[in-house]
Formats: sequence, structure tokens, C-alpha cells
Amino acid sequence: KLPPQVRRETQERALKELEQALEIWEQFPDAHNQVGKIKFDFKEYPQAAASYKRALELNGSNATYQNNYGTCLFSMGQYAEAEKFFEKAIELNKVYNDALCNLGSVHGTYGEIAMKAGKNEEAAQHFNKAIHYFLETLKVDKDYENAYVFLVATYNNLGRSAEGAPYQTKLDELRKRKGKK
Repeated sequence: KLPPQVRRETQERALKELEQALEIWEQFPDAHNQVGKIKFDFKEYPQAAASYKRALELNGSNATYQNNYGTCLFSMGQYAEAEKFFEKAIELNKVYNDALCNLGSVHGTYGEIAMKAGKNEEAAQHFNKAIHYFLETLKVDKDYENAYVFLVATYNNLGRSAEGAPYQTKLDELRKRKGKK
């Protein structure tokens, strides 16, 4: 993994090259997507969103572009809009683990919002939907770390930590295998 400063410099060089490519051919969807990814990494969310949106205008049938735009919208707190793009990504690719996990995160967020508002039944419904999507993610990729992290947190939010415990154990094993703590 690159040190942060080297990563930033590399991304800035790549961004310049992508922008030059777009000057030559503006209708290059993957270049727009890549610009969006870099802007997203820089936490320049409105600029990232504009790039992802342009990629989608050029190729709306690309599940990755759908998911990336949804991720950006989610990061800007636009959960309902993000949800639509994650659903579209899954419609395009039923086994797209990133989109499945992201859709679970939307429902987990909805659950947390409802819980803070004292709407416990609504919270439970969203948390259960989140669990469904996290489990679907793990069917696609049993080593998808974030799905385990979010599953454990969601079970804890529901007050069902005992049900989350096996996933915590699997997460710990996965991290040990990968050399993480």
C-alpha cells in the first residue's frame, strides 16, 4: 500500500491524464468514472457525483457506475437517491457484492435514524432488511469484511448481539488471516 502522500500525488497525476483524455474524447464513460473515484477519494463529493453522473449518462447499463454514483450520494447524505442506484446496480448484476452491501448500509442507516426518532418498529424493519443484504453479500463473497462489520453492528443495534457473535468470530478469523487486527 502506498504512503498517503505518494498515493495523493499518484492520483493527482492520474487525474490530470484523465482530464486530458476527456479533452480529446469527452464521451469516454470510464474516464468520467475514474475521475469520480479520484474526486471521491479526495472527499470532493459534488465533483465526484458530477463525474459519476456523466459516466451514467454515457452508459447507464454499467452496474459499477450505478454503484459508484450511489456511494457518492450516500456519502452526501442522500440516502433515498443512493438506494435507487444500488438497486439498479443489483438489477444489472444480481451478484454485485459492493452494491448488495451498500444497499444493506442504506437500510442500516434508515434503521439508525428511525431508532433515534423513537420509531423502534420501523428501525427493526430496516435493520432486518440490512441483515438480509449483508447476508446476501456474504453468499457472493464469504470474505467480504465490511459485511461482517455491518452485520455485527446491526445485530447489536437490534439488541441481538448473541446472533451477531458468530459473525464477529468470522470477522476476527478473516482479519487474522489477512494480518489485520
